Amino acid sequence: HPGLVNTQMTLPKINSAGLHRYSDPGVGAFSNFHDFTVSASQHIQAGMEIFVDYGEDYFVDVLENDWIHIPMEEDYEKGDNIIWMFWKTVHGQVDTAHAKLLWTFIRQLAAHNGRLLAALPSDPNDIPKAIKLGTAMLSVPNVVRTSEWLEKNGQCLDNIRPGQSTLEQAGR
Repeated sequence: HPGLVNTQMTLPKINSAGLHRYSDPGVGAFSNFHDFTVSASQHIQAGMEIFVDYGEDYFVDVLENDWIHIPMEEDYEKGDNIIWMFWKTVHGQVDTAHAKLLWTFIRQLAAHNGRLLAALPSDPNDIPKAIKLGTAMLSVPNVVRTSEWLEKNGQCLDNIRPGQSTLEQAGR
């Protein structure tokens, strides 16, 4: 999620471990990329999803047609500014006829930029929550899971460690 990145990555080292991609059967057991690290760039709330920055080019170039309306970090920042101006203009009264009409007009103005439009809440009644959380966080309703949900559905990664396997061509 481009608007919720909470990690920093290091560039990996590239090494095939002396195996040939076409003649060694174990070559598919591992990646050529290693010593790749991801670390928290900010406090990550317990149960919160971890978001990695693939770079905007991933969404803009690689997934151009399928993901053309995925908001980027800049779109969420603009969205946050728009909802703050709207909130101040309507004095926090989002459920009035005037506020609903104004919000419809704002979204029509944003329609020329599909990414920005996707960052904005469609319902003005969601604006108080967007003010509190931000438009990026509002767009992912289950970004923070309860410990009960994690116990039932999650996987523990505590025992994963870097290093060469003791099995020949089993990877690293």
